[in-house]
Formats: sequence, C-alpha cells, structure tokens
Amino acid sequence: MFDIHAYSVTFEAIPIKVGKNFVIPFPADPDVRWGIKGRQDACGTVNGIQIRGQLTKQEDGSWVMITGPSWWKPIEVDPASGPLLKIVLHPEGPLVEGQPDDIRDALQQSPAAVAFFYEIAPHYRKNWLRWVTDAKRPETRAQRIPQMVDALAAGQRDR
Repeated sequence: MFDIHAYSVTFEAIPIKVGKNFVIPFPADPDVRWGIKGRQDACGTVNGIQIRGQLTKQEDGSWVMITGPSWWKPIEVDPASGPLLKIVLHPEGPLVEGQPDDIRDALQQSPAAVAFFYEIAPHYRKNWLRWVTDAKRPETRAQRIPQMVDALAAGQRDR
C-alpha cells in the first residue's frame, strides 16, 4: 500500500516577514524529494494544526510557503512574534505513485499526461480519478482510463 507519509518532511522554522505576508522556509527541494511537478502543493501540520499551501521556488533556489493573515488564524500564533514552529509537510492531493496499477501504468505511459496531472490543482486530480474509480462496471473503468490520459495529455483540466 502507498504511504503518503513516507514523503513527509519534518522540520522546525521561524516565519519571516516579507511585505505584508510571512514565509516559512522549506528545508528541502520538493522537486528532488517529491518529484518535479508544475506546482508543489503541500499539506500537513504546523504545531499540530492541519494546514495546506503551495511551496514556491525563490530566485536564490530556496523554497518557501507564502502565508497570508488568514492562514495563521487556526494555528493561533502571531507570526510577527517569531515563534519556532514544528512543521510536518507532505505533497497534497493524489500522486500518480499512489494509484491503482491500471491507472498508474496508463498515466506513466504518457509523460505529457503525468506532467499536466501534476500541474493542475489537487481537486482537479481528485475529480479525474473519481470519474474513473466511480465507474460501476469494469468495462466502463477500462474505457475511462485512456480517455482520462488523453485528456490530461491534451491539457484538459477537468472533465
């Protein structure tokens, strides 16, 4: 069974003020750790509270999670106070590697489909996978898999 937590990165960080936002430095290169994707969506916990956000590559090659004021409300800390945060992050959303064999193998046959799959937001990935896995008959599922792969390879965001 695929374990998303095998991709987890656990670290401590102090938020840094940049303009009106705060950034959380990420101590690894997610392209190396999680695979190169068009966007690096992450989720996990900060001080035990569930969070999600997008990692952004900086000009110097480092990675950060940019956070706005509403991001901090559930965590109940003031980022301006320079708190040391205990953070656990892993890639958000379905990954090709975690899919059933038939779906994973079909996607991996099309580099364009895999690349686009990782460029779209996790909710689009979930919708595509739900459309395939919700098929009531095996024949329908078998027909939907190549349709999904072709659509993703052609850059179709949703069904």
